[in-house]
Amino acid sequence: MGPRDIARLRGRRVFWRLSDIWPFSGGCHYPGDCTRYHESCGACPMLGSGRAHDLSRLEWRAKRRAYEGLDLTVVAPSRWIGDCARASSLFGGRPVVHIPTGVETDIFRPRDKALARELLGLPRDRRIVLFGALGATADSRKGYRYLRDTLKHLAARPERSGAALHLAVFGGDRWAPKGEEGRLPLPASWIGRLHDRIALALLYSAADVLVAPFLEDNLPNVVLEAAACGLPVAAFDTGGLPDAVRHQETGWLAPLRDSASLAEGIAWIVEDGARHAALSAAARSVAERTFSIDGCAREWLRLLDPAASGGAPA
Repeated sequence: MGPRDIARLRGRRVFWRLSDIWPFSGGCHYPGDCTRYHESCGACPMLGSGRAHDLSRLEWRAKRRAYEGLDLTVVAPSRWIGDCARASSLFGGRPVVHIPTGVETDIFRPRDKALARELLGLPRDRRIVLFGALGATADSRKGYRYLRDTLKHLAARPERSGAALHLAVFGGDRWAPKGEEGRLPLPASWIGRLHDRIALALLYSAADVLVAPFLEDNLPNVVLEAAACGLPVAAFDTGGLPDAVRHQETGWLAPLRDSASLAEGIAWIVEDGARHAALSAAARSVAERTFSIDGCAREWLRLLDPAASGGAPA
């Protein structure tokens, strides 16, 4: 859908759920360090442009015209992207409502770890570090470089968990640069892409920690699904991740790009059995209270029909 399509919605109530910042930028989906969408874009670093009146400025202007007179409410899955929308020149004057992404907590729930490992062919006597992303090496936002550095830090740590670490990877067609798969500092299993939600829930249940080295993200499904399965998450403190990961309560938040801290967090999660059990229970509890699909659906109903549901969400 482009600006001309959006302009045809004038006269109707429009609710726009944000997957990324494209709706209020000059074309990018994630801004990195750029804040030019706060004004009118132009001189776009993603385009390598130094001109104020470049393609991003033209796109920004087309969107501004399309949004004129539009009865628009913005729905932000994460508080981070809601803040970005409020700071933008295109959506800054619009109402912004926070409704998280919902996860099916009846499907994504803790399952028997030993059985899950047996079915997936994963070792029973290792602490399993799980990583999953589509386009892990093609998209720098996924943080593969920092995953690799984190694994090096983990491999150099003295073992205190009572079991060695093992990496399990799922997702897209290639998760490491060609020829590098066999040179990782930890033994690894390549699971591949899983299309079945039960299989995904088994994989989360088989693991001991999910590592999410993403540099910029809204509210990743993989993190929500892992939490619903009682899997603690170690991630960078960036984007929408702090909505889903509560530091030392459900997992670990490391400073952005700090691979040593991310490795410390993974070790902290897996090295103590009682602590791991508490983190797992807390992750499941937060997922049920905050991210259950039924609860999020009720928030949508309150937004779409306040009179029938007792008022609009905050």
